[in-house]
Amino acid sequence: MHVLTLQVARAKESARDVDRLLELAQPLDVTIAIDSNSDALSPANSLVHFVEGFESPVGIALDLAKAQRDGDVIDTIETVSEHLVSVHTPLENRIDWPSTLTTVQKVGYDGPMIFDLAARGSSKELLQLARKQRERMEQLLRM
Repeated sequence: MHVLTLQVARAKESARDVDRLLELAQPLDVTIAIDSNSDALSPANSLVHFVEGFESPVGIALDLAKAQRDGDVIDTIETVSEHLVSVHTPLENRIDWPSTLTTVQKVGYDGPMIFDLAARGSSKELLQLARKQRERMEQLLRM
């Protein structure tokens, strides 16, 4: 699956842009997803309302750090679950990972978990950090 993730600054203008992109994306088998970091579509129920307003399916790219800042990660996952196409996981954040990953599994999400890496250190250090985080997530998912 190929996903094009968009941030929305103003809902009305962006809706027209999304409609145009949907026409181009469908023949190419590209899914359009709206980034949950789109301030114009906060809280999560506003984001869900926005993506449900299109004739063609539009997904949601959920940023768990944003959900944490907004208050309730678990509630946000459940709210957007029907439209979830990617989940961005912060490496350095105080998220309750066991509960979060349990909820991700509970809602049936089996798509990509994308690690947000801050560009610090060498490429080798970043890859080692990503590998360590992936192993941590896999261990939590096996619990």
